[in-house]
Amino acid sequence: MNFKLQIPNPCSENWNQMENTTSGKHCELCSKNLIDFRALSSKKIYDLVNTNQKVCGRITQNQLDSFYKVPQQKQFSKVGLLVSFTSLLAFVNPVKAVTQNFVPEQTNINQPFFIQQKLEVKTSSAKDTIVIKGVVSDGHTNELLPFVNVFLKGTKNSVATDFDGQFTLKIPKADFIVPVYLNVEFKFIGYETQNILIDENTTTITIQLRESADLLGDMIIVYIPTRKEKFFDFFRRKKNKKYSYCH
Repeated sequence: MNFKLQIPNPCSENWNQMENTTSGKHCELCSKNLIDFRALSSKKIYDLVNTNQKVCGRITQNQLDSFYKVPQQKQFSKVGLLVSFTSLLAFVNPVKAVTQNFVPEQTNINQPFFIQQKLEVKTSSAKDTIVIKGVVSDGHTNELLPFVNVFLKGTKNSVATDFDGQFTLKIPKADFIVPVYLNVEFKFIGYETQNILIDENTTTITIQLRESADLLGDMIIVYIPTRKEKFFDFFRRKKNKKYSYCH
């Protein structure tokens, strides 16, 4: 079953002014420890929200708009148990060895045993590659941002900024044939994803990322039932409905 996260009553307190904790912040107003959900996995988020009645924390709007899958515990089936038991018996029982006389096939002594083939390795020269250097910083504080993911959309070409917020992206000129412009995407936890169009003449990129509009508050899980579960839930009385539907 899938689920989504919701914050029915968002909080307007300032996250940056709260006291730091190992898992997030501590709010003096409501005497609660807030969890920073922005860097957590789907399973970790589900475990935290599902096992606690009220979990308050900070989360991005993209996380609230995403669908999560409830982790299912795999059960060891009876068939698997039977197969494992049969394999164990087969391993324990003694096996009689069968010996056969090996007769090598006749080979042509003039034919080499190994045939070596030379593979031509194509290496792209500096003339065939465009090198783009850039710097990524915070749009509010102007601080340099390390470990920002820089992607060339539509390809597997990606790099990350160093401790000084700098990166070097190497792009083959062949990628600019169609289309003429390429899209470079910048992703960093807690910041809005931004895109920049580049062409063959682009050599440097200087970009400032904006903090994402995160939300604070108590989070709840809203389950999204399957078609079968929706069918049976349809015949329940309104007060006995099992699922809360989100649209």
